[in-house]
Amino acid sequence: MEPGSSDISITTLRYFLTVAEELHFGRAAARLHITAPSLSQQISRLERRLGVTLFERTSRSVHLTEHGRALTDHARRCVAAHEEMLRWARQLHEQPSLTLGLTGVGAGPLTTPILTTLIDRVADIRLELRRLKLSDGIPSLLEGRVDAVFVPLPPFLIDPKIRAVPLWTEPRVLVISSRHPLAQRESVRINETNDLPFIHPAGSFPDLAWWTVDPRPDGTPVIHAPHTEDLEEILELCATGAGVNIAGASAASFFPRPGLAYVPISDIEPATISLCYLKSSQHPLLEDLENIAVSLARKLLPPESSPRHVEPMSCGAKSGHDVTEPREDAAREDHRPQH
Repeated sequence: MEPGSSDISITTLRYFLTVAEELHFGRAAARLHITAPSLSQQISRLERRLGVTLFERTSRSVHLTEHGRALTDHARRCVAAHEEMLRWARQLHEQPSLTLGLTGVGAGPLTTPILTTLIDRVADIRLELRRLKLSDGIPSLLEGRVDAVFVPLPPFLIDPKIRAVPLWTEPRVLVISSRHPLAQRESVRINETNDLPFIHPAGSFPDLAWWTVDPRPDGTPVIHAPHTEDLEEILELCATGAGVNIAGASAASFFPRPGLAYVPISDIEPATISLCYLKSSQHPLLEDLENIAVSLARKLLPPESSPRHVEPMSCGAKSGHDVTEPREDAAREDHRPQH
């Protein structure tokens, strides 16, 4: 077969992207519900079709080659375009639908009110929720697997193709075994955690350094503990004393468990929970979703939790700015959040 002489299926591109995310054939195969040998054969067949090597494989590791990194961007665009076409086709004959991604605590205390209000407002909506890995929020959006997602990231880390609407901020806390001496403290400084191994999801993602504060203000690099796959595993390992993690403060309310302590970190910036969706999306329900989320954030959350004043989106406003900006009427009394 001559390189480039055959079409490449969307399924093959999905296989490639999953391996590129996990950098581990076993984990990627588990996500795809196929066997690792079968996945390896599919990737090898793709490499033969392209006439290039996409992954450097050893017995201990898997890494993307230069060609593999280049293909990643092309594959994501293709998969996202395919997903959008399928959604368009479904919307021709189906009831209104929205696929919403949740990472960590989702939208925290706003999650249920937002979803309830959306269901009440949009007749016959088919709402699908997807619980995503901590590192998978933005990739899921870019790849078209969800229509919108709540993510706890500072806006400067969010891809420029995405509209990010900040809803609220919360302090970050150290997740640590209750048996550790730091667990008895009212708060800690980040440099006090320099000698503690940090547990985080497998794979690399752009906000990892921000979450773990790597390097520390004094230049000390973070000690990385063995990776895990999901939030529950991270919390369990932290409770055993195998390492620590940094999370938003609301994790203490959503994931309480014996043996685990959440200690405020006094000298790092808070996390911002944002509603994110693609600027290019034509989904008819995103405007409703944003208006509901912004209005409820203003109504239900205390003023100190607001990252900035936010206004519901008016028709046509989506393309005007990336992150919701303060407006001149921010001081109006009837627009302030209520305790």
